[in-house]
Amino acid sequence: MTKNCVFGAFIAILLLSGCQILGPDSGDVSTSTYPKALDLPAADFGAIMTGQHKAGRFNLTIFVTGISECPEDAICIIADHIQVAESPFTDGFSLMIEASKPSQFKLDDEFILSIEVLEEAFPESQQAQFVRLLAYSPTTE
Repeated sequence: MTKNCVFGAFIAILLLSGCQILGPDSGDVSTSTYPKALDLPAADFGAIMTGQHKAGRFNLTIFVTGISECPEDAICIIADHIQVAESPFTDGFSLMIEASKPSQFKLDDEFILSIEVLEEAFPESQQAQFVRLLAYSPTTE
């Protein structure tokens, strides 16, 4: 599949499925929509951000630095997602990961994310590779 087709499909998904707002709504944040983190090898955050990570399933220990969730009654442009970084106090670029009900995460908390790193990449973006969220667990349980 060409980069233009992948980019077009990504934009279409974004237009149909999401929204970006400043933070989560005030709904129930106690229910997880994902299973607990899996037993997987560790991922390299920097390699994902530069597009040098191999494809596959990995665990990534990170901090949630942003939460974007679309209100139920709104038409949104960007998919619900979390932004993650290696530190809660980073000035660098964050990794954006689409998430179902992002409000289940807490800002600045550390999590182990079980992710799938895909070979496809974001054209002309600071985030070099697509990452799909499979499962997660807080690091403090």
